Amino acid sequence: MRFLLFLFLSASISTNTCNPKPLPSSIPECIQLKIKALQKADLENPPGLVYSFTYNGKVAYFFNAPCCDQFSSLYDADCTLICHPEGGITGKGDGNCDDFLSTSTDKKLIWQDTRTSN
Repeated sequence: MRFLLFLFLSASISTNTCNPKPLPSSIPECIQLKIKALQKADLENPPGLVYSFTYNGKVAYFFNAPCCDQFSSLYDADCTLICHPEGGITGKGDGNCDDFLSTSTDKKLIWQDTRTSN
């Protein structure tokens, strides 16, 4: 009986890590492709996160920085890079959207990397 339970749990865990939850169809295809690339890449520290925000009256997609002095990235719905709102040596981004953190609204987590290191 324990063996069967072990097999069932192993299959469940494998299924969850190998087949990520589908992304909502409302997310632009180019953003979905960026997320799928993160899913295939090595696990980052901290793990990848993608949020949608309303910024300057439009939906924007925020990708967190993988680590240490790297820029986070903010894209529009066409995957055009808007700016790097945070990160870099100063932690304040590239200076091209200094108002992002104070004026953006409607923050929604749309994807997070749930993998763990072994």
